[in-house]
Amino acid sequence: MVLSVAGCGSQSPSSATTAFERLPIPTGLYSGVAWLPAGWIVVEYSPGSGSSSELWRLRPDGSDFERIPLTADPACRRTEYIDPTALPDGNLGFVKWCFGPGVRLYLESYEWDSGEEIRLLTHELPFNPRQFTLDPGMRSGFMSTLSDICGTIATFNRNQVQPLPIRITDHGHSWRLDDYFRSDPARPCINEGRADWPTLSADGSQLAFLASGPAPGVHDFARLNLPWSIFVADHTGLAPRAVFSGVSDPRGLAWSPDGQWLAFAGQIDGRGNGTWLFEPTSHRLIRASVKNLDELAWSPNGQQIVGVFNPNPPQWPPRGQVLILDVATTYSP
Repeated sequence: MVLSVAGCGSQSPSSATTAFERLPIPTGLYSGVAWLPAGWIVVEYSPGSGSSSELWRLRPDGSDFERIPLTADPACRRTEYIDPTALPDGNLGFVKWCFGPGVRLYLESYEWDSGEEIRLLTHELPFNPRQFTLDPGMRSGFMSTLSDICGTIATFNRNQVQPLPIRITDHGHSWRLDDYFRSDPARPCINEGRADWPTLSADGSQLAFLASGPAPGVHDFARLNLPWSIFVADHTGLAPRAVFSGVSDPRGLAWSPDGQWLAFAGQIDGRGNGTWLFEPTSHRLIRASVKNLDELAWSPNGQQIVGVFNPNPPQWPPRGQVLILDVATTYSP
């Protein structure tokens, strides 16, 4: 892939050159985003104050913006749909929230051609995942818990979610990813690190995720200020190795379709904020935009990235935008 952005190394944080386009759709509360092989972009969108999260689709030029007609579940008094994810089979994955009685979460897919909804996990989810990713055969995958202060990554197959008995070392501190599933959930997690945003490469050979080690004396919300590192492992998740460090307030992580680049957003020590492209094999780092995108997804051809941009400080009513970054011109032979 030949990138159309300026190089890294001595590049100053203000020299990003990637063009971006704001899609002509209403501003509002946008969260997850996915870009499907069929060409559709799918966003998690709440149309108005107090409204439920729904999945909407649109063309890359912003046209045909419409709600996906998911079937109402008669067992739920109210249903919300979050975390749109492009699945390896070309269909759409998402998390369904079923309210009343109680709250139940399910991992499901939407068959793009038939409109059929299929449950990817036979049982309820044990936690609310922030991000999930599946292998090419759709047999297993990884998911992270939605928690900023505590949190981890687990593996799953069609029948169950399982902790990962893997030790991580980051910034001189070690912990196990399965410590999160301790027998006493009331015990503070201050001695545990965090792991989040798992993503499998398209061929299923590489797992990448972000992790942040614990720090003595740093508790509660102060943990949010600790730096993160990017880890890469094989498809089993075993023996992960740190490939990049010094990321604060990271947002999202996604492999390019060719498995060469990782896109993520956040603040990097000495370089400032932005949306970044990182190549683990060469350790090249390129800033694609000075804007921090809250969610990221690559186009099927790897030449663009779609993301959600929310102004800072947050506004009410929300005025989030959906942006497309042009990050590549051609593939190398």
